[in-house]
Amino acid sequence: MKFKDVKDLSRKELLSKRNTMAEKIFGIKMKSHMKQAGNPLEIRILRRDIARINTVLSGLDKKELKEISVGKEKS
Repeated sequence: MKFKDVKDLSRKELLSKRNTMAEKIFGIKMKSHMKQAGNPLEIRILRRDIARINTVLSGLDKKELKEISVGKEKS
């Protein structure tokens, strides 16, 4: 997943994707502990995708805070 694919999603979609990816990581880790074959690089890819989503979410939070503070200055 590329950053440009993530930045246009809504907050709800981002949170949903992040939760789904976290569940996938958990499942992969459980399989690896039970000695079942799997792709260990998939964990790295999912963790990086989660980091991209968290980056977008923090940017949205900062944008909302800025809009709130600008609104208070005007009134």
